[in-house]
Amino acid sequence: MTEVEAVEELRREGPGRRLREAREARGLSIDDAAGKLHMHVKLVRAIESDDYDALPPPAFVVGYLRNYARLLQLPAQEVLDAYKERRSEPPELADVHSAREAHGGGGTGARLFTWVVVIALLVLLGLWWQQGGALWWTMTAVDEPAEAPEPVRPADGTPEPVGTAVSTVPWVVEPMGTAAHAATESSVAAVDTDAEPPRPAQAEPAAVEPELKLLFESDSWTRVTDADGERLVADLVREGQTRTLTGKAPFELTLGYAPGVVVQYNGVVYDHSRFHARNIARFTVGSADDNPRVE
Repeated sequence: MTEVEAVEELRREGPGRRLREAREARGLSIDDAAGKLHMHVKLVRAIESDDYDALPPPAFVVGYLRNYARLLQLPAQEVLDAYKERRSEPPELADVHSAREAHGGGGTGARLFTWVVVIALLVLLGLWWQQGGALWWTMTAVDEPAEAPEPVRPADGTPEPVGTAVSTVPWVVEPMGTAAHAATESSVAAVDTDAEPPRPAQAEPAAVEPELKLLFESDSWTRVTDADGERLVADLVREGQTRTLTGKAPFELTLGYAPGVVVQYNGVVYDHSRFHARNIARFTVGSADDNPRVE
């Protein structure tokens, strides 16, 4: 059988048999393969049997097959093509590696990103010009000198002496004793030795967004979205990595291998074991009350 015929047969039968034969040729047991892949033995057995009904959604299976092919030093793309050919429908999520290449910047993606940056800069420049123009107009109006008031003359028509300050208060003559007594009372009333000094205003603490931290003890395909639908993570995260996320609570999580992921919400470990189904977990963490209030 030629190599082309072997590939065609692999596509018709699925990748399971080829993976099993490659594992046996290397002298690895199913337990050995599961341990190296950080997967459950049942998942490895289902992959080698092409039992896709017993496996997670296709997006997770793609990652499992890629890792298994790399472990056995098989062409990963041929294994994935055989899987896609065997499936009656395409995976519901794109391959993680393909998505990285798409986001990494092809010709069309790079040009689109450049136009977005240029438009954003133009908008910011327009806003700066409007605010700067308004500020210049206000400073110009303030700097203009006000028209000087006309001098006020006494009621009897006597001209104002040269060098005397102009007063807008009518002339009132009081007895010496009365004026001195009023000034003394006013000074005593202004000084209150018992009054407490004003306390400096305390700044209110800044609002803190909810924090979600994921610690990966095993490889796991992970997707996290916040309450606004913003996708914070959609990737195959490797063992030993940590992802710290902030956003609007509650958060929706999907873990491809939930036993290998530790979830912390606002510094407290969240037990998600009750949501496990064949090592996959879908659950929600946090509530809308945890979001900072907007005045």
